[in-house]
Formats: sequence, structure tokens, C-alpha cells
Amino acid sequence: MIEEGVILTEESRLLDPSALERLLDWGGQDLVGKMIDLFSENAPGKVNQIRQGVHEGDLRLVERGAHSLKSSSGNVGAERVRSLAQRIEALAEAGEGEEVPHLLEELDKTLARTVPALAERKLASEE
Repeated sequence: MIEEGVILTEESRLLDPSALERLLDWGGQDLVGKMIDLFSENAPGKVNQIRQGVHEGDLRLVERGAHSLKSSSGNVGAERVRSLAQRIEALAEAGEGEEVPHLLEELDKTLARTVPALAERKLASEE
């Protein structure tokens, strides 16, 4: 069973345990573990895609990276990452990239806290 505690941040929860509960219901602990592992392996690359788009002034690249990150983070309940990715995606889609570098910095910090938190959840749920 996945523990009920939720880590809170100023704007929204870091993790949404209900997403992991859904994965557990759909595919058991094996699916939960695989999804957390995939997220942990792939999310940094999506953040780098966003960073590359910012560096190159390519808002379409920013949008694609943010969209993919939004989807994968939602699957594992990485709620704060999902929320930031959604904001970045909306800004890029609207052609308003000025705020994206600030949000990218916040996204880096949030992802650095989220990956270990998910790993802890994975370990706790395996016990």
C-alpha cells in the first residue's frame, strides 16, 4: 500500500498519491515501479529539451518538451512538476516565452525534489 502522506509546497502538492494508487490498481506494484523509473530516467531529458528551446528561442521545442513532461508527470503524480510544465507549455503556445526561464529554474529545483520523493514512495510501496 502506498502511504497517504502528501508533501506540500507553496502553490501545490509535490506529489499526488492518488495517481500512484491508480497505477497500483491498474497494474500492481510492477507497473508503479516501472512508471516511476521511466519518469525518473526521462524527465531530465524533457527539461533539457525545454532548456534547449529557451536557449535557441524555439518556443515550439519548449512547448513539445513541456507537453511531454506534463503528461508523464501526471501519470506518476508528480503534481508540482506537472503544474509547472503546464504553465510553461501554455506560455510557449501563446508565444510568451519571457517568463519561461524563471519557471525553468523552478522546474529544475522541483524535479530535484520530486525524483527522490518518488523513489521513496516506490521503496515504501514495495515493503
